[in-house]
Amino acid sequence: MPAPAATTDLYAVPATIDIPYLNRVFLALDHINGDATRLIVANRRITPEAANLLRSIHTDDEFVIQAEIWNDDIDRGLTKLKPAPGDLETNVVRLLDRRPDCVAVEVDRDYSPALVVGKPPVRTIISLVPGGVEPNHTGWVMALEGTKANKCAA
Repeated sequence: MPAPAATTDLYAVPATIDIPYLNRVFLALDHINGDATRLIVANRRITPEAANLLRSIHTDDEFVIQAEIWNDDIDRGLTKLKPAPGDLETNVVRLLDRRPDCVAVEVDRDYSPALVVGKPPVRTIISLVPGGVEPNHTGWVMALEGTKANKCAA
């Protein structure tokens, strides 16, 4: 009988946190966010399941900010989003800070898979801190997003 195949934890924090590792993390976070987006668009509200998905990838403070953004979009009729939105795509451009307790990165975020009218990727800064609950298996959550979002420097 053959030996079982070895498995590798894609999200195990490497000795040196690098861009390929962080791009894997963002791919997973973007998919969870996409699942939440699809639920919100289908139901025209933040359902409990969508809220749980968003909470799994954000700190409590960032979840509040994201929920406010979603509620504003819902109030405007979600007109900018496709009926079946795809996952946004985040690509790390540059590491700003990397510590075991905080990583800040400059990224390009492409929202066009979710938008009716595509736009060029947006360059922004995202800070990640350890955390996350089901279904987020990355070990990281988004703590802050925006052009001045280096939470690690605070």
